[in-house]
Amino acid sequence: MSRRMGGYGYSTESGSRFFSCPDVFPNVRSKKSKNFLNIGDNCVFLRFKSIFSFLNIPCFMATNKGAQEPDNLKTVENVLSQSEAFIEKYQKQILYGVGIVVLVVLAILAFRNWYLVPRESKAETKLAVCQNYFAVDSFQVALNGDGTENCIGFKGVVDEYGMTNSANLANAYAGVCCYKLKDYNNAIKYLKKFNGKDLNIAPSITGLIGDSYVELGQVEEGIKYFLKAADVDNEMISPIYLKKAAIAYESRGDYKKAVEAYTKIKDQYVRSQEAADMDRYIARAQALEK
Repeated sequence: MSRRMGGYGYSTESGSRFFSCPDVFPNVRSKKSKNFLNIGDNCVFLRFKSIFSFLNIPCFMATNKGAQEPDNLKTVENVLSQSEAFIEKYQKQILYGVGIVVLVVLAILAFRNWYLVPRESKAETKLAVCQNYFAVDSFQVALNGDGTENCIGFKGVVDEYGMTNSANLANAYAGVCCYKLKDYNNAIKYLKKFNGKDLNIAPSITGLIGDSYVELGQVEEGIKYFLKAADVDNEMISPIYLKKAAIAYESRGDYKKAVEAYTKIKDQYVRSQEAADMDRYIARAQALEK
């Protein structure tokens, strides 16, 4: 039994199909052999077992690359011609655009190398002098300077050397100095300006903002910063600020949340110093809760 399909002929024998291309190559006939892929002069013969007999697959013919190459070349030539026409039409605009980009890049490099880098070096020198006073607890001088050009204080570093890493660090130092001097509003102002990602310094600064709010009587706001500081999951710092948050909860009469914070210290930070006497804190909060 034989049929014709889409210009190709195929025959069915014993549940199998044999494909050939009689219209194109009349001298080539299908072959009866077990599963094979026989490539003739110009046509591929495929045999499929009966499980694939429902597929209508035409014969595969070799691609005539020689006929396609001129068309491909013509397409490439058209694209190139269009590109050349576009560039010729908007040549001035393109040159202006490239020139602007180059100028912007050069301006950024010049600003960095001739302005920021020298300022950073000077700021580091000024900061180091203030740090020496801070190290001996001379917070007033460290914050405001000693009246000389040599020591302008952390506030001076922030004001005169903005956009430098030293000025950013000076914000943290200035905030600590203000806290030590009981100037809690300015402590919050400077501490919030500090931008750092160190896993020890950043949460400590956040926690100190919480301390400042508590000192101002804004306990609820302070608790937010304590929990934020504890959220970094630092084995050393997290239990400290969880305990601060729990004590703050107790001061507000929220003993249930206090117990939750104490219990978290006991369960998750077993090796911390704060966890050593957590049972006593938990018992006290639970007794007050009743």
